[in-house]
Amino acid sequence: MSKFGLALGGGGARGLAHIGLLKVLDEENIKIHSITGCSMGALVGGLYAYYGNAKEVEDFILKAIKHPKFVELGTDKLKENNKKPDKSYFEQFYDYIGTRIQALKALNRLSYFDEELAKEIYQMIPDSPIEKSKN
Repeated sequence: MSKFGLALGGGGARGLAHIGLLKVLDEENIKIHSITGCSMGALVGGLYAYYGNAKEVEDFILKAIKHPKFVELGTDKLKENNKKPDKSYFEQFYDYIGTRIQALKALNRLSYFDEELAKEIYQMIPDSPIEKSKN
């Protein structure tokens, strides 16, 4: 019998995009025997091993992104397409500047999160021995 291993890449949104792949694998009932990842891919892979399905991983990530401390970071400004026809020129310009400011903040720090926020985020991640993972 063949075994299927999966390596997930990092890079914020790219790492999160792997959830879509995991959902398809779940729908097709394709079992993963080993999973590894880099950066955000490691978090997604670890959550998948812990929860055993992509839906719970997606729910966890959505809950984390909506956490008040995470919202305070202004990550909504990093959305690629803030242009909406009903927005005035000045609103679009404000969105454009806000996006650039958030991107510069991210580039000029060792981490996008301060230490206090990182601790809160880490507390949301299940602390469980690998032997208790569902995958």
